[in-house]
Order: sequence, then structure tokens, then C-alpha cells
Amino acid sequence: MEQLCAQLTIATESALERPGKFLDLLLCLSGSEQVSQIDKLRHLSEDTHNQAIGGERFESVEADRIRGVLMRVIQRRVDAFQIETGGRWRRGIQSIAATMSLVFSILITLASIPRSATTLEKLSYVIYAALAGILAAFLSMFLRDLTAVVESKRRQK
Repeated sequence: MEQLCAQLTIATESALERPGKFLDLLLCLSGSEQVSQIDKLRHLSEDTHNQAIGGERFESVEADRIRGVLMRVIQRRVDAFQIETGGRWRRGIQSIAATMSLVFSILITLASIPRSATTLEKLSYVIYAALAGILAAFLSMFLRDLTAVVESKRRQK
């Protein structure tokens, strides 16, 4: 995810230099509320390109200001995308881990229930297995997070 967001940032820098060529990318990354800023930048860039002196382009202060504004907006949106996607990924993995832990706990318990057990005993075994599976999933996630914190602190030293 970090690599994708870094690539988006690099692409944004290039697109802001040539907004006419990368208009769709800028619109996609900045959102519809920035259309007027992108349009102003596009016109300023075209005017600068047309007024090039000796092959050199002289960018206006206004074009630089608009680039800065758009870059900040796009960077905030890319950061929000990264945070949201990371959160969804983490929640999805946690849900899968909890579900697998629960299912395997119940399956293993069902396979080990004595045939002579009454229906009530079988039900209590399954409830116990479900609780053990949920607890195991919670502890595994907790220990993973704890390990990540310890590793992070260790790297800082």
C-alpha cells in the first residue's frame, strides 16, 4: 500500500507540471471540488508555455501557489486512502482469523465429543469451544499488536 501511495505522489508531481496532459489524473486525485483550481493551473501553464522565451518557461507565482494547494489536497486524499484501506485490510484479516479460530475450535471439539454424551453435554462442549476459539483469536491479535509495539520501540533505541 505504501508503494502505491508513493507512486501516486510521484505521478501527482509530474501531472502538476503538465496539467493539460494529465487532467483526468488530477481530477481523479483531487476531487471535483478542485476543478476550478485545476482549470486555472491548466490555463496558466498553457499561457506560460506559449510565452516561453528562448525555450525557457517562466512560471507565475499564481501557478506555483495553485500547485502547492493542489499538492496538499491530493496528499491529504492519498493519506486518507492509505489509512482507510489499511484499516479495512486489518479488519478483514482480523475477521478471517477470528472466524477460522472459531470454526476450527468447534470442529475439533465436535470430533472429540464422546458418543455417549447427552445433547445438553454436547451443546456445552460446543459453547465452550466457541468461547475458546473467540478467546484464542483475541489473544493472537493482541499478542501480534504487542509484538509490533515492542519491535517498534526496540528499533527506536
